[in-house]
Amino acid sequence: MHDIGKLRWSEFWTYAQHFYGDGRDLDGAWLMHIHRNDHHWQHWILRHDGGGNVALPMTDGAVREMVADWIGMAGDGCSALNWYAEHATEMQLHPTTRIEVLRLLSL
Repeated sequence: MHDIGKLRWSEFWTYAQHFYGDGRDLDGAWLMHIHRNDHHWQHWILRHDGGGNVALPMTDGAVREMVADWIGMAGDGCSALNWYAEHATEMQLHPTTRIEVLRLLSL
C-alpha cells in the first residue's frame, strides 16, 4: 500500500506527464502526495500563519516506513545511513523523530 496515492489520477497524470510527456512541474502532485502519506517528513511540518515552521513528532509507524523508503532509495553501493547523512540537513525533523531515525538506521 506504500505510496498507493501515486495511482490516483490527481497524482498519476502529473507524474506521467512529467516523466513521459511535456515535462510539467511536479510541485502540485508532490504537495498532494506528502499530505496524503504520513511517511514523508514534510507531512509533519506545521506552517504558522505569521511565518515560520515547526516540526511535529512523527508516529512510530510513519518513521519506520520513511526509513524503509530510504533503504529502497539508497540503491547499490549506498546505505540508508549514508543517504540520510547526505540529506539530514535538508530535513526538518522533530528531535524525538531524529533520535528514532538514527536508532533505526543503526540497526
